[in-house]
Amino acid sequence: MGPDNAETVRKNRPLKSWDDVERLPGFSKQMVDELVKAGVILGGADSGE
Repeated sequence: MGPDNAETVRKNRPLKSWDDVERLPGFSKQMVDELVKAGVILGGADSGE
């Protein structure tokens, strides 16, 4: 994931599911599947989750 996609995620937080991520511009099902396979998780210390 490049800086443009990272900025898209940041601007659209909080994202509650991978389906939410897949709906963002620049994110395909394949990209989301690769992120999940790589162990990326949604949420974080400041996400309120």
